[in-house]
Amino acid sequence: MDADGSTRWQLPHDPWHGGSREPRAPGFPAVSPDGKLVSVLTPTLVEDDSRAVLVYDEPHRRYGRDTLLILDAASGAIRARQPVAAVASGATQHWQPDGATLVVSCWTAWYSWSTWWIDPRTDDVGIRGGTTMREVRGSLPSSAQVLTIRRGESLAHQDDRDELALHDATTGEQVALFDLEELAADPDSDEFDDAYVLDAEHALVTGKVYLQGRSPEVRHWLFAAVTLQPLGRLQYPGSVSKEVTPLGDGTWLTREGGQLHHWALA
Repeated sequence: MDADGSTRWQLPHDPWHGGSREPRAPGFPAVSPDGKLVSVLTPTLVEDDSRAVLVYDEPHRRYGRDTLLILDAASGAIRARQPVAAVASGATQHWQPDGATLVVSCWTAWYSWSTWWIDPRTDDVGIRGGTTMREVRGSLPSSAQVLTIRRGESLAHQDDRDELALHDATTGEQVALFDLEELAADPDSDEFDDAYVLDAEHALVTGKVYLQGRSPEVRHWLFAAVTLQPLGRLQYPGSVSKEVTPLGDGTWLTREGGQLHHWALA
């Protein structure tokens, strides 16, 4: 959209699968740091049954693998395209600050998250590598490392693990790992929801713990960003939400009881 609200360009694409609900995109487009490129995940209808992926809530349409498009932000022209191994109902995209790497995470029913490290500067959108079961959650400032989280989903035997990890965005190599079960009061019930980069030194993890005889409690834990070693549980003067909005300067926002709260480390 232009500043006056008029449409500058549009990109028609196949419809998202929706079944009984209104079809919607699994995530937002992402703009490169220099504002020149836009990455967006689009669905792909196919005519060949052998290329189709079964989508349970839309049995009458044949969907193939989703396609990642790199667009010119000024004109909407397609600069590059890359099929990815997903029929996503959730997607998270993260550009590294230098614009040389795009990390894309897609959640597909029955398969969990798939994440790819992509070079968006090439015509064929080169995939440098990837990982499974993990969603990208941000990058450490002035670093090639990205933060990912794995949530226990019980899709297969002994895979119900919650983990925090750092990966090198240029290679996809895992460089640090922390088993979040070490923080759980009840490993069989406690849930870890999300992870956030606060600044170059700190990351924050949110979760819900189930204490015997008490109501479930939302908790936040602080981590050393470079090593992923826990620094302790954050102590708030009142209850807080699971959702956190980092502001990039080491402070963050939470919303609770109709109020927005702004926090900083003491």
